[in-house]
Amino acid sequence: MHFVLSAARTRSKHSMSTTLAVTVKDKTGTLFEGAVIGVTSCNEKGIFDILPEHEQFITLINNELTLHHEYGKKHTMPLTHGILRVEKNTVEIYLGI
Repeated sequence: MHFVLSAARTRSKHSMSTTLAVTVKDKTGTLFEGAVIGVTSCNEKGIFDILPEHEQFITLINNELTLHHEYGKKHTMPLTHGILRVEKNTVEIYLGI
């Protein structure tokens, strides 16, 4: 299943970002590319959330990945393992690695 949403938007040039630009890929290609308001996943320490303005972060992920969209919508993907990287409101997720 592939999803494409509009690019990340900000409140103003000098304020905090309201969304994350997320790309989810696996061996077959891009599964999702677009803007979300949050990401939830799981690593060896448990469940964690990524929100706009998150510090730089990289971790191995497992179990599932949830992309939180505006208006309470969410998209959950089961997974066995992957890598999640956050840098400057950009989240890159590589599944099956």
